Amino acid sequence: VLLTILKYFEPLVNAFVWSNAFQALADQNANLFFKCLILWSSIIIFAWVLLQLPTDLLYNHLEKSFLENVSKDLYNKVTDLPSKAFEDIGVGEFINRLYNDPDRVLELLKKLIKLSCRLIIAIIIVIISFTVSIIVGIELIILCIVMFVFSNVYYPKLKKFHEEIKKESDNYIKVATQNLTGIREIKGLGIKDNISKRVSFIINDLFKKGRKLGKSETIYYSLNNLFYFVIQFIILFTLATQVFEGKVLLASFVLIEKYIWRIDDVIESLSEFGVCFNKVTVSLKRID
Repeated sequence: VLLTILKYFEPLVNAFVWSNAFQALADQNANLFFKCLILWSSIIIFAWVLLQLPTDLLYNHLEKSFLENVSKDLYNKVTDLPSKAFEDIGVGEFINRLYNDPDRVLELLKKLIKLSCRLIIAIIIVIISFTVSIIVGIELIILCIVMFVFSNVYYPKLKKFHEEIKKESDNYIKVATQNLTGIREIKGLGIKDNISKRVSFIINDLFKKGRKLGKSETIYYSLNNLFYFVIQFIILFTLATQVFEGKVLLASFVLIEKYIWRIDDVIESLSEFGVCFNKVTVSLKRID
């Protein structure tokens, strides 16, 4: 986790270095500019080469260990269930759980770590923005509040769609497994066409809900981007006005422009985490 946090601090530090490089360029200070350029490049090499290797190696080890332990635990829990459980839930559904649920939980943990690191960076950025301009700091706070409220309003709708799709998906796998297991008997009884029609209805219903979910997520991300870009324009307009008035340096303008993108990273991570959490909620209950 520490290595991951250090890696996420690279854009925070480099934005500061690059903003000072721009200011040195505007002031025709070649000495300071090339010092900033060398420092900027050194930080990138350290973060994305020297730090990346141990981070990836350790992460790969932890990922495989997690999947191995969770898979074993889930398999043991399934085999310990009473016989009646296999009558209520098809074998295909249990296989689906064994194969997909550990990966979904791991994906959620990845997004949680990413969100936590970016949230720390966002808090630091907001504090820095207040040192540059109180008005800009307030506008950044408003940006965060608007995005948070919008997400909380929209998430329940997405969660409902995910629950319905998960239910239909499990039902499809259950029916398909039962049919394929007894395909000889089905053909012998001459009911293959009737069974196929039933499965076709299940598939149609599953993908109908999937299209509704895709439409809802598209609308969500579009509105999310609209709010972000409008408030971004207001923040940059405020900063530019203060630069022209001599209240803020060009370096501060470049710095905040870089940092706004990091705020958007947090919002995007929050959105991704919320959508992923909706998908994984059922899996978490199953593994537990």
